[in-house]
Amino acid sequence: MTSCGVGRVLRAGEGRALVEIEREEACGHCAAKDLCHALGSRGRLRVEADNPLGALEGQLVEVSPVRSVGLRAAFFVYLLPAAMFVVAVAVSTELWRFPPWASALAGFGALALAWAVARAFDRRVTRNPEFRLRIVRLIGEDGAEPGAGARAAASRAAASRAAASRPDGRPPAGESR
Repeated sequence: MTSCGVGRVLRAGEGRALVEIEREEACGHCAAKDLCHALGSRGRLRVEADNPLGALEGQLVEVSPVRSVGLRAAFFVYLLPAAMFVVAVAVSTELWRFPPWASALAGFGALALAWAVARAFDRRVTRNPEFRLRIVRLIGEDGAEPGAGARAAASRAAASRAAASRPDGRPPAGESR
């Protein structure tokens, strides 16, 4: 199962949660990322996810799809529009004997239709429980100490301030930069 990334729970209740994730981090390895990006989604992504772990508002969580849509998404984003364009141009030119400008117009009309089909697929996928996201880990579980990253950053910042306060600029004994 591939992770969609880490996000923050904005709202939680009744087995579901609204999670906000950064699209670039979350979608970099996702097989269906092209479907989302082709349909105009950018920046932060707010998704509904199943919440079997009982994540609370404000918690960082890892989300993952229940089932992958990668191959289908690639079909709807790449293959279907190209095929519809070629078929529309060929049929309008050869069968209906349209002039070239009208055949091109038919091809672009087919592209618009393919985009509408991709949008319908996107809506169907987001409503289908098989393709929903699920919270698979509360950050801080699985052996990692909650807040360890924040404490380490605070410790580095304190060492940096201490080094800056020394006249020679060196870090305190036992620490390195």
